[in-house]
Amino acid sequence: MPQFVTAPDLQRGTLPDAAPAPTPSAGACALCGAVGTEPVAEQVVPDLAPAPDRSEWPIRSLVYHGCARCGTVSQWPLPDAAELDRYYATVRMARHVPEAAVAKQIVYEDRLELLRRVTGLGTGTCLEVGCGNGLLLELIARRWGLAVHGLEPSSTYDTRPDVPIARCTLQDFAPRTLGWPGVYDLVYCRHVLEHVTAPALFLRDLSALVAPGGWLYVEVPSSALHATGGLPASGQNIHAVHLHHYAGPGLAAALAARGLTVTHLEDRDIGRYPSLCVAARRGFDAVTQFRAQLDRQQDRFARAAVRLAAILQEAAGAPVVVWGAGADLGQVLPLVPAAVRKGLRLYDRSPTKQGRRLLGVPILDDAQLAVLGPVRLVAGCGNRTLVDDILAEAAERFPQAAVCELFESRRAP
Repeated sequence: MPQFVTAPDLQRGTLPDAAPAPTPSAGACALCGAVGTEPVAEQVVPDLAPAPDRSEWPIRSLVYHGCARCGTVSQWPLPDAAELDRYYATVRMARHVPEAAVAKQIVYEDRLELLRRVTGLGTGTCLEVGCGNGLLLELIARRWGLAVHGLEPSSTYDTRPDVPIARCTLQDFAPRTLGWPGVYDLVYCRHVLEHVTAPALFLRDLSALVAPGGWLYVEVPSSALHATGGLPASGQNIHAVHLHHYAGPGLAAALAARGLTVTHLEDRDIGRYPSLCVAARRGFDAVTQFRAQLDRQQDRFARAAVRLAAILQEAAGAPVVVWGAGADLGQVLPLVPAAVRKGLRLYDRSPTKQGRRLLGVPILDDAQLAVLGPVRLVAGCGNRTLVDDILAEAAERFPQAAVCELFESRRAP
C-alpha cells in the first residue's frame, strides 16, 4: 500500500494561523464535526497489533458510523495511540517487485499529468506530505521543474538523492529550521488522510501550508469505484487501518471551510488504483476567471468580424450568405461596418427567424436561399457540432458553392 502514514503523531498539527477544526468526540463526525452519526455497519477484524503481553491475537468487531451531513464513514471507537504506534512500528517496505513497480509508475505518470493540467503551474514550490520514497516528487522535479520537498515519518523507505525529504510528522514539521519555504505553490497528500484519526485537524494544517494562489491536492481511496469496479491492485479499501472513508462533496466542503475552492473532483481508476482526487485553490477568483473568459470570447468575435469583412470584400458584390443567424453571429455583426454589411444575407433553418432582419441584414427562408443560389456560403456559428452539420447540408444542397467557416477551424491553436 503506497504512501501511507507510518506514525500516529501525523494525526494532528500545530501550524499557526490555522482555521478551527472539530475535535473527534463520541457521536460526532471526525471531518465536519456534525453530531449524531449513526452506526451503519460492522466488520470483524484482528487487532492491529496486540500488546506485548498478549499471546493470543485478539479479534474484535469494528463499528462504522456514518455522517449524514458530509458522507464520511468512520470507525468508532478509533484505535488508541498505543495500538497505532505498535502497528506502524511493524510496517516495512516490501521487496522490490518489477511488476509492482511498473504498475506504480503508471499511477505516478498519470498523477503528474493530472497535477500539471489542473494547476497550470509553470514554476514554483511543491511539498508532499507522506511522500514515501519520493518517487513522484522526483518526477515532478525532473519533468515539471518545480522545487520539491517531502515529509515522511517512516525510516523504512529508500531515500532519493535528489529529493529533500524531512523524516518528521506534519506536527513536527519546522520548515524554517530546515531552511525550507513556509508555504508552497502546490501541497499534496496521497492516500494518507484515511489513516489519520483527526482528519479535520490534519486538513487544517495542510491548508496552512498552501501559499496565496497555491493549490492543495488530496487523494484518498474512492469508495464509489471500490463499490462498483473490479478487483483493485491496491487491496481492500475497508480494513482496520483505514479509519475513515470519504465522499467527494464532504471533502470539498471541508476544504472550503479552510479557505480553499475545489476546482477539480474526480473518481479516477488508473492502474487498478481506485482513487478520489480533489484539487483546491487558495484565493480562487471566479470573477477574474469570468472576465478572462469573456475577454477571450470577445476577441474571438472580433477576429470573426475581420474575417467576415474580408470575405465580403473578396466577393466584390457576389452573393454571400452566412448560414446560422444565432447568438454567435449576433455578437459578430455589430463589429462589421454597416457599409461592408450591405451585400450580406443570412439564412437559418428555424422558421421563427426566417423573414426577419438582424442589424438590418435579411434572414432568408428556404425558397429565397434556393433562388439566390449563393456562390459563397459561410458557416456562422462557433459550435463545432453545428458547424459540421451546416457544412454537410451545404455540400448536399449547394455542391457548387464555395463554403468556409466564420470562426477558427478545429485545427486552429
